[in-house]
Amino acid sequence: MRALIISAVLFAVVVIFVFSSSAWLSGFFSRLLYEAEGLADIDSPDVSVLADKTADEWKKGKFAVLLFFDKEETDNIDASLDKLINAAKNKDEKEYTAAKIQLRYEIKRMKDMLDIRFENIF
Repeated sequence: MRALIISAVLFAVVVIFVFSSSAWLSGFFSRLLYEAEGLADIDSPDVSVLADKTADEWKKGKFAVLLFFDKEETDNIDASLDKLINAAKNKDEKEYTAAKIQLRYEIKRMKDMLDIRFENIF
């Protein structure tokens, strides 16, 4: 009987961990997407500051994201952020707009992976 209780408690701990992690990741990606959507146009004087702020927000949660996602997925966001920051520093409007769209896409894609849908399960 004791083994059954211990197994049930361990199972409950794992289930709570998975669901709480999923909720945290969903909130993290929502905040990150909010930051990415709030990026200024290239003509704004604080464009580099906002790009760096978005990169800092990503770096804060990147390790936790790596626990649940493939490294290739996180590398896509890293590459998008690098392109965004470089384009902001160089004041390249075309590259900046493309990097901003790519960053939003990558964040939305990772956020969608957290949803409970048929294609995410199988």
